[in-house]
Amino acid sequence: MSEQGLRETKRAATRRALARATFDLVRDRGFDAVTVADVTDRVGVSRRTFSNYFDRKEEAVAAVVVETVRDGLASWVPPPEADLLVAVRSLVDHQFSGEFPAIFAAMEQLCRAHPQLVPYWRDAQWRIWTTTGAHLRATMGLSDASVQLDLVMVMGALFGVVSTHFPERAALRDAAGQEHPLASVHRSLDEVFARLAAGLG
Repeated sequence: MSEQGLRETKRAATRRALARATFDLVRDRGFDAVTVADVTDRVGVSRRTFSNYFDRKEEAVAAVVVETVRDGLASWVPPPEADLLVAVRSLVDHQFSGEFPAIFAAMEQLCRAHPQLVPYWRDAQWRIWTTTGAHLRATMGLSDASVQLDLVMVMGALFGVVSTHFPERAALRDAAGQEHPLASVHRSLDEVFARLAAGLG
């Protein structure tokens, strides 16, 4: 690996460590009980290093979900000769089998407890979907305009279901002790894929 490649790898690892430490501390102690110094002490870096990656704690907390998705994308292997919908379904199942759902659920809970996180969480969600779409285009070599349009439609449908159904069902579960929202959202995604398969032929 080149020197530049090593630097980028180290930067990515530092960003990931700062995001994870901030997320873990805020989840365990509450937002107001965590300082940037707590985060930098846990990671073993300076305050200036934190500032090189994040402007504030809220941004670092939300970034953990993006980093989790990136890790999942890096470990996903697309099915051989899969069409677009099969590949996207494979990727969704891969992400849901890892840490992503638990992190997503924890972020929704944190946002309900700490509303100042919401704008950063919404931005992180958008980065998740755009990063995932770009990864699919690159991995599958999607260059045909109509296939790219199909990808936009599929990703939009999935974004809508996860970003709206998940918080609604998480809130219902908290209020009424119902099933974990992940199971409910995963079933909703099954229905979305069935409808998309019928619509895309």
